Amino acid sequence: RATPNGRGNRAPIYPRRARATKMEGTTTLEVWVRPDGGVERLAIFESSGHSILDDEAMKAVKRWKFAPAKGPSGAPTEDKVKVPVTFRLKKK
Repeated sequence: RATPNGRGNRAPIYPRRARATKMEGTTTLEVWVRPDGGVERLAIFESSGHSILDDEAMKAVKRWKFAPAKGPSGAPTEDKVKVPVTFRLKKK
């Protein structure tokens, strides 16, 4: 399976309006990953319930790089994975 590269992938920005109105949630994206680890396309698999958070999750993950899946021969191959992106406000 393709997996997100931890280094270099920036977390989504928590939109100010969402933060101000205390919106939280998890957007699960379906991501089609190319053999080179780039994102071919993505779609919302499950919404957070807030379009502003969904949009920000898509904007961030679109720029991510992934460790590509390996085919039977060991060569990199395309893959489709689900990626959850969670927006949670820190409790004081």
